[in-house]
Amino acid sequence: MNINYKELKSAMADNKDCSSVKTFDGVSKVLEEQKPAAFILENVDMEPSKTGSSKNQDGKDQSNLGLVLARLQKCGYTVKTAKLRSDSFGLPQRRCRLYFFGVRQVERMNGNKVLENLEGLLEAMQCPLRFTPAPCRRLKTGQGQVKSDGKQQLAELLYPSDDARVTAELQRLQAKKLKSKTKQTDDETSARWMSTHKQLAADRQMDYPLKVSEKLAGAPWFQLLQNREKEAVCFVEEWNRERRGKGEPLISFVDISQTVTRMAQSTEDSKVIPTVLPGAKFWNVPLCRWVMGSEMLRFQGLYVEEMASDVTESEKLLADLAGNAFSSCCISAAVFALLASLQYESDSEDEQLAAISQAFTAVALLGRRVRGDQQ
Repeated sequence: MNINYKELKSAMADNKDCSSVKTFDGVSKVLEEQKPAAFILENVDMEPSKTGSSKNQDGKDQSNLGLVLARLQKCGYTVKTAKLRSDSFGLPQRRCRLYFFGVRQVERMNGNKVLENLEGLLEAMQCPLRFTPAPCRRLKTGQGQVKSDGKQQLAELLYPSDDARVTAELQRLQAKKLKSKTKQTDDETSARWMSTHKQLAADRQMDYPLKVSEKLAGAPWFQLLQNREKEAVCFVEEWNRERRGKGEPLISFVDISQTVTRMAQSTEDSKVIPTVLPGAKFWNVPLCRWVMGSEMLRFQGLYVEEMASDVTESEKLLADLAGNAFSSCCISAAVFALLASLQYESDSEDEQLAAISQAFTAVALLGRRVRGDQQ
């Protein structure tokens, strides 16, 4: 689901159509017609306290979340929600999404009882010693002990700068720039961002325009950036200089597709990368280069190398795909937890084995693997 809940609530209350209502109606109709035994839906985080939670005269919850849950329950399902964060499942970002778990209400299945252990199962799978799907590779110490090292894991997700995929993309972009005859002009848009940058520099007592360091000036990837993006990277260097003086962790990644003021807020915690979103453009500070789309997919737990061998999509398209994709570790945990919560009732042992086999087939479709030494 990709729903604007504010728009959805208003339209549902007034019995009007809108894109969000049509999307949710489509999901609801599929559930009503296909009647799956269980389902999982995912959407952006939605706290009841942030959606104007209120009750009408009949005592019914009229918040956005309440309306969605009521509709799903009307389709014949017991529904529970859980908020999952990517960094809780080994991914280097704090991408937070709300998952809806539904179990069809039938005579022999008590949905409330079936889902009562859901939260415990999800929490158990956050433990790296019990559940570590790729890309969370556990590292062995000299004593043979297993530990989790976020920095090393994050480094493992990036291609070496001399990797064939990286050099090929750099050469493609350089050739594209040479062929392009488009010149940047100081139009109204550039005037706005320059004004914003100048004000931010003044607020932080920095000289403006910012100076480009020798390291950046000699970086080929830096030369491919737009002027606004170049200044954004220069701001990051200034922030790191301040952090170094205070003994604070340095910023390693920044999303230069954002405005510099928003970018500053999103990089206050340098232990994780910014949230992977459609249209994002990450700059890796230590390597002085863009983060490619195939690497951003890795931040979601997805590997191009493990997909079809004929993947030829551009890095830009792969970056957009990463922004729209499920965090694979989260969706894997969600599916495992739901399957472990279900009761497989049958009249014979063969039917029960068939049901369990079907469940494992569903897990296999995710393309994720739990290492044998963790089972």
